[in-house]
Amino acid sequence: MIEEQDEVTIVAARNGAKWTADDKNLMEELATIMERLSSDGPRHITALCHLKQSLTTLTDPFDEDPLPRLQSRLTEYYAPRLRHHVQELVKHEGGKTDMIFFTDTCRVFLSNKISLQDFAQRVENLSYNTDFYSVLRATFTTAVLKRLIDDLAFIRRPMQGARAFCYAAKKLGSFQKIKIRLLGSYPSRAVSHVRFPRKRLPLPRGFEKKFEAEVRKVKWVHAEMRVITHLLNEDSDARRVGLVPYLGVSKRTCFLCGHIIQQMGQFQTRANHGKIYSQWTLPSAVLVEQRDAVRLQDAVEHLRDVLRREADRDDLRPIDAEKESVMATPLLPPSIKSTPFTQHVKDPRRLQRESDWLSHLARRDRTSREYIQSGGSGSTSGPGGEALPGISNEARTSDHRSAPETARKTCANCKIDSGFLVSCPKCDSVLYCDADCRKAHWPTHKFCCKLGQPIDPADYLVLACQTNRFPEDENTATAYGFRYFASAKDRARLFKLYCRLVNQGGVIDEELREVLHKDQLKEFILFRSSQLQWANSQHDIDWLRKQQGFRANAVCPDLGQKIIDSVRNFLSPEDRDVCFSDLSPLEKRQAYVFYGQILNGYVPDADEDNWISLGFCTAPGDQGAFRLADLYTFLVQKCQFEEFWKAMANSTMIELLRKYGIGHKIAQLRNFEHHMGIVATRYHSVWELKRFTKLADPHPMRAVDVDYGFVKCSTARERLLLRQIYTDYFSRGEDEMKLHEACVSGRLAEFLESVLGKLPVSRKALANCYPLEGYLFMGMVAKSVILCPESLGEDVRRMCQQGGGRGVILTITDEDDEAMKTFMEERAAFLDIGIRKRLTRHGDKNIMELAME
Repeated sequence: MIEEQDEVTIVAARNGAKWTADDKNLMEELATIMERLSSDGPRHITALCHLKQSLTTLTDPFDEDPLPRLQSRLTEYYAPRLRHHVQELVKHEGGKTDMIFFTDTCRVFLSNKISLQDFAQRVENLSYNTDFYSVLRATFTTAVLKRLIDDLAFIRRPMQGARAFCYAAKKLGSFQKIKIRLLGSYPSRAVSHVRFPRKRLPLPRGFEKKFEAEVRKVKWVHAEMRVITHLLNEDSDARRVGLVPYLGVSKRTCFLCGHIIQQMGQFQTRANHGKIYSQWTLPSAVLVEQRDAVRLQDAVEHLRDVLRREADRDDLRPIDAEKESVMATPLLPPSIKSTPFTQHVKDPRRLQRESDWLSHLARRDRTSREYIQSGGSGSTSGPGGEALPGISNEARTSDHRSAPETARKTCANCKIDSGFLVSCPKCDSVLYCDADCRKAHWPTHKFCCKLGQPIDPADYLVLACQTNRFPEDENTATAYGFRYFASAKDRARLFKLYCRLVNQGGVIDEELREVLHKDQLKEFILFRSSQLQWANSQHDIDWLRKQQGFRANAVCPDLGQKIIDSVRNFLSPEDRDVCFSDLSPLEKRQAYVFYGQILNGYVPDADEDNWISLGFCTAPGDQGAFRLADLYTFLVQKCQFEEFWKAMANSTMIELLRKYGIGHKIAQLRNFEHHMGIVATRYHSVWELKRFTKLADPHPMRAVDVDYGFVKCSTARERLLLRQIYTDYFSRGEDEMKLHEACVSGRLAEFLESVLGKLPVSRKALANCYPLEGYLFMGMVAKSVILCPESLGEDVRRMCQQGGGRGVILTITDEDDEAMKTFMEERAAFLDIGIRKRLTRHGDKNIMELAME
């Protein structure tokens, strides 16, 4: 799309087939509707659910609502695809539910007894019915349920697409005039192929003729490449100024198109489905500017290198070539929203967008208060009278800080000011007493020194041994054989061997680097260990000698499956044959994962759910976490698995520990007892803050953002300084709950200065909205939060109890209900996420549920 003032040019291409009259008619109708809607002037629309009402307020009061007409037109256009998905629905359901929708509605539609528009509207209404989805979940496996929901989503696409088109037209005034340019497809052409030597491209027996037949086929230029080459070929730079870099293709790109687009760095698409089509090619000649030609050539060369590396791999099996078909069902996206260790995998882009949203609210709230204080109308509403739910009670403390004192120069190694210091000769950025201090500090300093040579696994291993901290770098763990072992105890044993070699045996990084190159890692460890006079050294040497498959870069196959299988006997007999993802409830899966970890010597890390769910976050340091792990190891060997996961689900882990005689040791665990008593439903946001300081995520979760001042930071440097303040606090082993108490009382700056001294950020950056009078959940993170109007409070509580929900229910006044809906819709639009709408009947009331996806 090329956007100019009051005009939009849409450039469209398609794979292979020519544009039909039906295609052109649809485009013209769509452009007409969008032009009419946009000509009313851009309006601030905050909710898709209010879209239909807003669309009826057109200039001419007798104009019909264009939304149903556009929905009808799109459903007719996609009729063959929709009919296909209805057939798939009926096939997958197989008469197992006896629901009227499948037994009557779908079959009547397939018999052409009801219109496509009527059927699509019924599906749209049914998509909000919670009872419908409850029956599906209770009847089908996860895989079949996903297919059914995907087919329903495909059927809803035209209805949802029509709303999206109308929404864009109402919001953007530039759609008042629309030009659509339909690009013709390039004809297919024969392309000569490179003949690889047989040693370079070994083909399995029987595949030679098939391979030759595939490479001889004519090649096609995909629609994405057609659009890009057209846009790069535009003569007028003025038109390219308004070029929108997002290619709004309705499907995901293939692997080859996606790679070219990514490498060029000028365009973006929805996603890449990863398929490689053997009949793919680029245009034979493209007229573009020199800078674009260089980018395109570099992208093509990089793609060739990638494909050659893939062809050289020994672990690839032959696969059939993908068919060039625009009607092929798209590949289902890989599920990366959760892992066995983490229920919700954080998306860095979502975290950043969330942080931007909270900062936007803070600025808007602050601007509103400043307007009131300067003699404004006294209203706390923004443009259009919309409510301003956000952050209040900003601290009004003085921010007059004295000039920073000059840092006292000390030796980077011994931290002593000897009077005469010499700088590092390589980077001139750190100071040392003498050459001995510089040499001693070199293993640490090399990671930030301007060496001129890259850091490799040997450097990381030496640093890990000198600091006695297990190497966290995955490449290091792989290169030096740690990942060969499934048990954490065996990995720790190997690490102790390395520590002896480095710290007592004087092994340096060059030696470790050389044995990797020669693939003599095992022999090197055995030989050098035999030279050390150390207790139990012969015992460890004999143990390593028995590991027949141990070598550099050796990885234990199916590590995760082995860990899971090792504890399967702890499950009840009826659960032992159940797939891990089908274990229910969530706490049972979390307990199962924890059993596999703890009985194999692993301790949950900060990026895992069990780090908070089982209280490892309360441990002041590594030793505290190991002591807690020992308690759990004793417990899981004594109690039943059912007892353990139910204690997790009901926050009764303390009672379970006392039942098996280790309750007296809980007193030695700071904050553990209080945390475990509430963690099933909520916990303090200070634990998320502690997690944030241990991970590499650039942005914290929203509770930390608001509670601990990150939302007030105006620059990235200020955020880094604030993060370092909290990192220093936790690294000193200070009490986390004291920090929480300072947070909810609005005294963060005062408290942190009393512990850490003068802070590198202003007090304003540490201000938050607390204290809040009469609010019971200050500084808390709830597993689930339900907001409802006061008139429905009791009904919602009963619904939650019947459904087994343990969420925190908060009520708002009935007058604020619409403002809260608007706030949710505005937030969803800003974050580019959907709002799930469900209709549930409770007694004589129909309750509409809006949930953020």
